[in-house]
Amino acid sequence: MSKICEMTGVREYGDGAPVELHIDDISGHLIVVAFNEAGHSATYVDLNDIIEWAKRGPPDPSIVVQDVS
Repeated sequence: MSKICEMTGVREYGDGAPVELHIDDISGHLIVVAFNEAGHSATYVDLNDIIEWAKRGPPDPSIVVQDVS
C-alpha cells in the first residue's frame, strides 16, 4: 500500500490522529487510513466501497442515517 497524502481537514474522532489516503498496490483502490491508539493501530477502509454504499444507500430502508455533527 502506498501513501498518497495526509487528508488535512478530515477528522478522526478519538485522539485526533491523522487520516491518510493510500492506494492499494494490488487492487488499485483508494484506501482511507485512520490512525488511533497514538499511532500504534489503524483502521483501513476502502473508499470505493464507501462511495458505492453512499450511492445505493443503506441496504435496509428501515435504517435511518443520522447527522452526527
